[in-house]
Amino acid sequence: MRRQRMANNILIGVFLLFIMAIVYWHYQGTTFAGRLFLAVTEAALVGGIADWFAVTALFRKPLGIPWYTAILPRNRDRVVEALVFAVQQELLSKNFIRQRLENVRLSHFFIEWIDGHKAAWLDDALTPLLEFAAGRLDSDQAASQVAKVLRAHSDQLHLTPAISRFVRWMLAQKKDEVVFDMLLDQLLQTMQKPAATSTVWHFLRRYTMWERRSSPWRMLVFSGLEAFDAFNLNDAAKALHQELLTILIELKQPEHRLRRWLHSRLTDIGQELEQNPAWVQAVEEWKSNLIGQAKLEEAFVEVLQAVMMSLQGKEEQSTIGTWLRQQTDTYWQLFKTNKALQDWIESYLQEILQHVIETEHALIGDVVRDALVILTKEEMNQFVEERAGDDLQWIRINGSVVGALVGFILFIWTQLVYMPFIVPIIRSWFM
Repeated sequence: MRRQRMANNILIGVFLLFIMAIVYWHYQGTTFAGRLFLAVTEAALVGGIADWFAVTALFRKPLGIPWYTAILPRNRDRVVEALVFAVQQELLSKNFIRQRLENVRLSHFFIEWIDGHKAAWLDDALTPLLEFAAGRLDSDQAASQVAKVLRAHSDQLHLTPAISRFVRWMLAQKKDEVVFDMLLDQLLQTMQKPAATSTVWHFLRRYTMWERRSSPWRMLVFSGLEAFDAFNLNDAAKALHQELLTILIELKQPEHRLRRWLHSRLTDIGQELEQNPAWVQAVEEWKSNLIGQAKLEEAFVEVLQAVMMSLQGKEEQSTIGTWLRQQTDTYWQLFKTNKALQDWIESYLQEILQHVIETEHALIGDVVRDALVILTKEEMNQFVEERAGDDLQWIRINGSVVGALVGFILFIWTQLVYMPFIVPIIRSWFM
């Protein structure tokens, strides 16, 4: 990396200047300039070596020293868990997802999706019901009977195969990519807000406080880094925020490794859903709760009344397919103008999603964890160095610059203030 070469060259240059300062001091050691030159180069060299050691110790064992070095590889699992916690509890917390969903009108997406598919998939499902309603039976009685039959035979209505087919259809039509892109766009909008940097800062603050309390040595290291401005929490938060934005932008690439992994995972779900007893049981419990709570009679009454009204005055009927499409379209248009019914469906959709968030929120952390644990220690080092390497090399460069400045200030203070004025005063106290 260009910054790494620059940092190495500066450290080598400081070392050569230090050698020159020693030679100059050897021959001109009594001069003020010679001693100043030596003090400044010595402090710059110490600062540069110290920061080189600190930066290198994050990834490797500098000079073969095994104590408190190779921090990232040694703490790989803890780093992964910290990132999982940040994504699951900070960036995509339950409250955040709930707030986003509350601002989304799910019934509108449902209407748009049905309109896009012309509701053709409803034909076979509604045919028996519409034929029964066309006999001009009492709508209340018919609706009550249909709801009763549905509840009585709900155990025979298995949704898992339908959901499995839907997942496979979504994958075949690449709709999962559309959903993933929509989520990425929402995340990018959130991360581009000013409040996102503050969220990252609070996370880093808690993490550094936890690291300080975990070991006296770590507290000493952090205190030293902050004292020499080698570690700045605000800069770190901005850098991490920018890196998260970069990662989200990279995820927009269709061939990104994480996207391929998610696609593979959805494929496994589509193939294994019907064979997984736990998943089948969860779907059946949700179906039972929905049928038990839903106002089926009211919904069926409106359906039957709309169908019978559309049939009044007809002497002949066309083929059942044409007739069914006409009735479906009629009721669908009625539904789109019925705000109360849409609100009712919206409330149940929101309730379902809230339940999913409450019970399946941990899946977010599992996805992040699975994406990170596949990285080896070397790949993790490379991943971090590629994204934070320039900032780390600037720490090394600043070490030499700050060291030289501190050496200059201390020398001037010692030679022009402390030795000629303060030392005589202290000595006079003991004379």
